[in-house]
Amino acid sequence: MAEFDQFELKTNMAMEVERKIHIQLARGGVVIKSRARAFFNADQPPNDVHAALQAPARLVKHDGAIFVTDDKGMHLLRTLELLLPETPSVAGLLAHEPMLGFDIDPKQRIWEAGQFVTVTVPTYERNMELVDGIMRDAPHAAMGLKNYIKVKLAYENPPADALAIGRHMIARIEELVQFSWTGYEGTDLRVQLGLMWEGFQKLLQQAEAAKPAEKHLLDHASDLVVAIGKASVGVVMALKEVGLMARDLGLWGLDKLSNAFGYEIDWSASSSVGKAYESGKSTSEVFKAIVDGIIDSWSRAVEHAENGDYSQLMDLGAELALDIAIEAVTAGAASPGVAAKRAGTAARLAEHALVLTEDAVEALTRRTEAMLQRAKQALKRVPEDVRAALQDTIDTASGVLTGLKDSVKIADAGAGTVHVVDKTAITQAIQRSRGAQAIDAAKGAMTKLRGPAARAQGASVVEQLEKLAKTSKMPDTIYAVARRIAEGESKAKFVAALDKLLKGTARALDEEVVAGVLRRAADAVDPLAFLDNVEWVMARKGITVEARKALVRQAVLRDSPLDLRWLRELTELPDGMLERMALNPGTHWKSFMKVSKKPSDYFPSALKMLKRSDYADAGAKLRGVAGELVFELEGVELPGGLKIVGRQIDAAGKVIDFGLQDASGARALLEVKAWSAERWASELAAAHKPKEALAHMLEQLKAAQSTGQPVYLAVPDAIGTRLKRLDEVLQRANLGRVKIVTFPEAKLVKIRGGLLKGLGLTAGVATVAADQLLKEEGDDQDLP
Repeated sequence: MAEFDQFELKTNMAMEVERKIHIQLARGGVVIKSRARAFFNADQPPNDVHAALQAPARLVKHDGAIFVTDDKGMHLLRTLELLLPETPSVAGLLAHEPMLGFDIDPKQRIWEAGQFVTVTVPTYERNMELVDGIMRDAPHAAMGLKNYIKVKLAYENPPADALAIGRHMIARIEELVQFSWTGYEGTDLRVQLGLMWEGFQKLLQQAEAAKPAEKHLLDHASDLVVAIGKASVGVVMALKEVGLMARDLGLWGLDKLSNAFGYEIDWSASSSVGKAYESGKSTSEVFKAIVDGIIDSWSRAVEHAENGDYSQLMDLGAELALDIAIEAVTAGAASPGVAAKRAGTAARLAEHALVLTEDAVEALTRRTEAMLQRAKQALKRVPEDVRAALQDTIDTASGVLTGLKDSVKIADAGAGTVHVVDKTAITQAIQRSRGAQAIDAAKGAMTKLRGPAARAQGASVVEQLEKLAKTSKMPDTIYAVARRIAEGESKAKFVAALDKLLKGTARALDEEVVAGVLRRAADAVDPLAFLDNVEWVMARKGITVEARKALVRQAVLRDSPLDLRWLRELTELPDGMLERMALNPGTHWKSFMKVSKKPSDYFPSALKMLKRSDYADAGAKLRGVAGELVFELEGVELPGGLKIVGRQIDAAGKVIDFGLQDASGARALLEVKAWSAERWASELAAAHKPKEALAHMLEQLKAAQSTGQPVYLAVPDAIGTRLKRLDEVLQRANLGRVKIVTFPEAKLVKIRGGLLKGLGLTAGVATVAADQLLKEEGDDQDLP
């Protein structure tokens, strides 16, 4: 049953021994093909089959296949891999496998074959099925553990299923490789499963030990800043959504009206709420979905708080989100009004109500109550510095609950029992709760005052704050003021300054600005000095009341605010320049304060680490301001008798410097680009692929041209012969209707000199050319 071949290869010999064993069993049979190959020196033993079998095993490569037939079909296995054998020869190596051994008794060989067919083969096939299952499920189990860790580190409570699945996966691998492994599955697969087992062990240990980082007070302060930023973005997005919603509902109503006359309007929804209506959702379904989403957000925030992360609680947009949700679902929608009228209510109520089915009210009530209960439990465990944030969430949810519980039940033949919810009652309940708690905090702070006079002024401040507490965002400001009174120094003087502000100056300011002034004062290093500077601005002679109010607004409602002390004590701006810079919302005070010889509170001299780009930025911004002031202060004549009637005009989403009007009332737009000659040369040279500044200018002009009004582009005469090139660029950009006008560079230089002196800017601003500005920056007032 054995054969061999010899091949002489120069001084080497290759010997190959092949065996084929066929064992017939009572049920089926086994066919084994085995091959052993070895390479030797031609002039040395072994030189026959016997010697080859006794050759050192390290010189032999053995492979083969086992083919089994039984009542279940046919099975093919490779021969067992024999790595690093302890035996010195191939004969001894195969002796460990009785079916393959050379000196095995025939009966023993048949018994081994029977065991192989009845035990090994079924176990092997089961193992391969287990391997397939493990390979199929392993990615999902690993992803589940990784997601568990991610969620846990994000201060949330992930489901425990991932841990159970991970433990089960480890047990499946252990059972396979430790108890049922036959060896015929292959060494590579065994190694792969071993590595997989180690990987799951590590993942499981990491998941079980995962714990979010403990947050400290400074972390919470940072979270609060981020949350306020998110809330600001949320305001913009929400207002955009409401605008789209108004458009959708208007077209929807017009379409319904048109249907009555036998024709239809082709329209499609733009807002998410409008798309829900278009898909056939009812108002109550849309409202329920929105409130469900808000409750889910609150629940996640509470869950984070339970795990030590309070950033989501500090998102001040909760109340706004609810207001927007209610307004978006009900503003202008016909369906609530129709349902309310069918239910027999007055049209007046329909305008301010939301009609929900009884099931929807019950479901929302249950979810809100459950979330409230959990939030109140968390309130007992969170640190003092975040209790106000959690209380804000509780107040908001309580307002929803109040509105739902106080809804009017009406039996309607078409819809069954419906609930008419007064949407204004919900927002009023929220504001009442938050405002009342803020006022309580203020009253508590006033108890720290000493003396009857201070107590009287404290009572007066509380009375004034109570009038403001109903406005949005004011409760948070009152909390901050109360905290400063309770914890700060010079309590009586601070309260006296607040009393003076609220009784006098505040009455001339918008409520939003008043809230900003109070919040800045509460956070200021010297609140008395800050309030005194506000009083100075509002009493400033030589500029209009509107300009004074604009300066205060820029000092309290900007991310990069104007320092009023710097403006008051350290600048010498003439009234005309200050008036127009104040009324321009795009004035970059920050750039000027940064390089001023007279340091501001936001950029003290000890902290100055100015770069060349800081001077270039200020110089470019200054040139832009000067270019606009040329038309307002130097009497530069505009074509057609046009006069400036507005600043920073919105045109299709872009900001244009001036709105113009002639004697007949015809309107026009003027954009000023005061770039230096070098800057114009650089921008126009790359006009085939415009830089950011030139591209921005072209977008502005296209937006202005889309309004249908005449559009003018003003440039300094320093542009020289490049004026023709500019005209070509406009023509190529389909802006041929834009008219170019020039103004004297000399007048711009004169205005610029006055600004340099008035703002106390350093010499570096004058010496660094504007064309050295970093590529991503521009000198436009409205270019970020």
